[in-house]
Amino acid sequence: MKLIVGLGNIGIKYRYTRHNIGFDVIDAFAREINATNWVVKSKLKGAVAEGDFQGEKIILLKPTTLMNRSGQAVLATMRFYKILPADILIINDDWNLATGITRLRAQGSHGGHNGLKDIITQLKTQEFARLRIGVRPDCAQKTDDPLDFVLETFSEQDQKIILDKIVPEALEKLQSYLLAFP
Repeated sequence: MKLIVGLGNIGIKYRYTRHNIGFDVIDAFAREINATNWVVKSKLKGAVAEGDFQGEKIILLKPTTLMNRSGQAVLATMRFYKILPADILIINDDWNLATGITRLRAQGSHGGHNGLKDIITQLKTQEFARLRIGVRPDCAQKTDDPLDFVLETFSEQDQKIILDKIVPEALEKLQSYLLAFP
């Protein structure tokens, strides 16, 4: 069994922001594995859907906490389903990567991402996989304050990149992760 977590902020005002790319990818994956019956579970602090990928049970989670408290939902869900950190994949936006870049890592640091930082703090380990999705627009520099950009919606040009390139590429990497680490 695997736990796939898409990070984002709940609420309509955050729906199409760069910070919610994790929600966008997990929603696309849920449709792909026919796990579209999301149920909000308050004790898990998230919306959960269950599906199957090539015979393996998949638990999908969208935390209903704010991004910076995502670890609470991940820990509660991990404990409820008795899932080890090694069987968790987090999908998150990454300011350090330009829009259009995706990276899959078996483990690592939080890289300045507050959602990942909280997950590491709550789980007391960095040993979970993450699929990082670049959201830094061409006009921004790494030294700019990311808060100015991650809570904004994607430009029309970047939205096309998201739909045509990033989400399909992220789904491909997500599937390769599931195939490589059954």
